[in-house]
Amino acid sequence: MQPVERQREVDVYLRDCPLDRAVAWVRANVGPLVGPLDGGESVMYHPATGAIIFTPGVEDGRFLGVWFNTCHRPWATDIECARAASAALGCVVRCDPGSS
Repeated sequence: MQPVERQREVDVYLRDCPLDRAVAWVRANVGPLVGPLDGGESVMYHPATGAIIFTPGVEDGRFLGVWFNTCHRPWATDIECARAASAALGCVVRCDPGSS
C-alpha cells in the first residue's frame, strides 16, 4: 500500500454545525489560532502559518465550509479531515474524496 500524499490544502463542509463549535474543534486539533479576522461572508483564523477560513451558509445553506490553507493540521487529505470531523462533531460532513 502506497503512503497517502499530503494535500496542499484541505476543504470540508459541516452540516448544521455552529461556527463556534467548529472553531473549538479546529483549535483542539491545530492549536492556538489568531483571529477571527473578518473576511466578508467568511471568518478567517491564522495558526502559525497559513489560514483557516470558515464560510457559513454554503451548499444548501445548512453547511459550514472549513478550508485549511495551512500545513499545520493533523490530516493529510480531505477524507481524513472529514472522517475526524464527523466522529468528533457528530454531524454530516461532505468533502471531495479525491481519486483514491
